[in-house]
Amino acid sequence: MVTFDEAPADRFTRLHKAFVFHLGVAAGLAWMTALYAAMYAPWVRNIRPLIDPTQVGRVESTGAFLFGFPSILLVAWVMVFAGRDMLRHFRLMKDQTIEFALAGAVAFAIFYMAIDRAVTAILLEEEVRIVDNLLGCRCNSSLCAPIFVGQPANLREINLHPGQQGQELPARG
Repeated sequence: MVTFDEAPADRFTRLHKAFVFHLGVAAGLAWMTALYAAMYAPWVRNIRPLIDPTQVGRVESTGAFLFGFPSILLVAWVMVFAGRDMLRHFRLMKDQTIEFALAGAVAFAIFYMAIDRAVTAILLEEEVRIVDNLLGCRCNSSLCAPIFVGQPANLREINLHPGQQGQELPARG
């Protein structure tokens, strides 16, 4: 027999289990995507100008850019998993369903930003590779010509490496 006081506890347990499971899946997917992007992204001290050359604001390394939001999701997942009893007694609203829905929306927004950053880094690597091919770069590094990403493709004379100064680019056809 369930009394009036036990019914909310059972409801909280059900909502908490569902939230912990889905937050764990989101954190795992965010980490897997960030690790995949880390294998292909150019590792630079400041990745922001590579993404948007007009932005000269905050400095953010590739590691911080890729792993910041997945780390937040992982810490949140551990806190929610370990702090079940504390969360049971701590209420912001009268209805627990609304609280969990709001927490889910915030977690989804962080998950979306983590995936968006990983995809941006993967696409940036592809853009760097295209620029390397356009410039005829002979090095086998994705960091060969990152300064040219976002620049117009009609540059005629560029100093590529110390041994290749003044080499002209082939004409675009």
